[in-house]
Amino acid sequence: LVLLGPAWLLDRPLAERNPRQHKIQVVEKFRDAARQFGEPFCAMWLVLAVWFIDPSRRRPMVLTLVGVMFAGSVGNGLKLAIGRERPSVSDGHTVFRGPQWPGAMRPDPSFPSGHTVSAFALAYGMSRVLPRGRGVFVFLAAACGLSRFLGETHFLTDVLAGAWVGWESARLVWDWGVTKLIRWIDVQIPAFSWYPRWNWDLSAPA
Repeated sequence: LVLLGPAWLLDRPLAERNPRQHKIQVVEKFRDAARQFGEPFCAMWLVLAVWFIDPSRRRPMVLTLVGVMFAGSVGNGLKLAIGRERPSVSDGHTVFRGPQWPGAMRPDPSFPSGHTVSAFALAYGMSRVLPRGRGVFVFLAAACGLSRFLGETHFLTDVLAGAWVGWESARLVWDWGVTKLIRWIDVQIPAFSWYPRWNWDLSAPA
């Protein structure tokens, strides 16, 4: 979040020099592949993969999905409240329209990056479920955010803000939910063979 100030000064210069303008094939391929980590289907596939491969982690994977959805809602709310035009629309200039109704702006508002929000929320949840893979998940989320900048769909500050919103929103769900509501609900649900108990103490804060 501290980086937003300096990054704000770089938004326009970087947007004007975006590599996408030069049609670099390697950059285009990286952009298309990396952005997938911020797509809804990626979160669903990860949840399903862990669900079937490791039944003992099914309960925390549900919370991971809740964290992604909550972060996405927060990110979309901020988009509509701020109404920033995308760099491809504003020619690299920072233009804020203010609060907008859903669908009023085409393309949708730019700040924060929705893909980056989802990617970092997913990375946070997966880091709590599989702590050893934290570095991999954070790398994938960062690559997703970079792809949104390289695709000329977001300013640098959109991506940085999206990373912070996604990570902190997911952390809020985990830290508040696990200690209160989620743990209470979890106790009420019987331990079935297909939905075993989970030791929440194993989910060390990320």
